[in-house]
Amino acid sequence: MNTFFQESIENYKKLDRKSIKNVLEFGYDLHLNFVKIHAFVDWNWRTARLIMNIWLLYALNNIDIVYFTNRQEYIDSLENSAKDISQYYNFMHKNFLEFKDEEFELISNNIIYKY
Repeated sequence: MNTFFQESIENYKKLDRKSIKNVLEFGYDLHLNFVKIHAFVDWNWRTARLIMNIWLLYALNNIDIVYFTNRQEYIDSLENSAKDISQYYNFMHKNFLEFKDEEFELISNNIIYKY
């Protein structure tokens, strides 16, 4: 955990907060680096997404939801991130945009609660 916090602080100091892509990827990195801490059997997915979304709420007043229908692609991108980080970033960006599209559709149709 110490390493996670130290690396996160160092990366935050270097962060270009004017770039939405960099702000998103910092959140994705928080998520990925926390998932890599294998203190729990379930890979810390829920806690990692919570940490990422707290950052995204703070920095962009937004969140990123990983849909259940994208679960296998999500797991694959996490597992392959050590070999190809761009696959993970691409999945997370695609997922973020999918969530924003759905959110926009709900707002456009005056739907407050979908589920």
